[in-house]
Amino acid sequence: MNLVKPLIRALRWWRDYWRLFEGPELEPRFWHSHFLSVHYSKRALSNLGSSLEGKVIDIGAGTGHGARYLNPSTTDYFPTDLPSGRSPLDASISRIGQAPLVHCSIYDLPFAAASFDGAILLNVLEHLATPTLGLAEVKRVLRPEGRLLFCVPFAFPLHGLPDDYRRWTGQGLRQELEMAGFELLELRSCGGTFASLAININLCLRYETPAFVLFTPFLILIQGLLNSLALLAERLAPQASALPLAYAGLARRRAV
Repeated sequence: MNLVKPLIRALRWWRDYWRLFEGPELEPRFWHSHFLSVHYSKRALSNLGSSLEGKVIDIGAGTGHGARYLNPSTTDYFPTDLPSGRSPLDASISRIGQAPLVHCSIYDLPFAAASFDGAILLNVLEHLATPTLGLAEVKRVLRPEGRLLFCVPFAFPLHGLPDDYRRWTGQGLRQELEMAGFELLELRSCGGTFASLAININLCLRYETPAFVLFTPFLILIQGLLNSLALLAERLAPQASALPLAYAGLARRRAV
């Protein structure tokens, strides 16, 4: 009797059960490997996103999570993505997914110039081979003085391979935006050195150590412990910011 296939099915069920227990990636429970990333970026993006008004395009929207950082009473959310983008029905990513209204590339947005009052780019820029061209197209569809809400990783592992090209420092982001015709209004670090160390250990255990699938309950305990220690350390030493987990920022399209 061939026991390999039943064993593989059992292992996948075991893995999926515990991942369900962790919660979706974008609404993670405290012991999720991605908890710190969402915890720190959510606070910054919600604050920065509150200044956007009018019609807002979310480019590379995936499951449409950019909507949660906007005021629904003052904005009209317009999600777009590639046809190959994350499925809004994938419950392991989000339980409140919203499908793109239009499938398109950031390099060729099918909208007239100055069609939008605001734009969102969440963890998109690092996946662009030529971010300057992408930002130029975002600038084209934004009205003068239109605002751009963005987030990019820094001390975060490679993801979305093979299309993961770069990481920026704060000064590098400012220069990239200025070359594309934007003025950086505000830039915030999302998590410091301790958060970065913790999430990288979590992700290493989760993805680089396949044997851990058998010990997922213990892995979740380890992740919860590391997350707790990182949160405490960030409070005790908030100046430890040489290795930020990510950057969130707000920029404005220059009028000329």
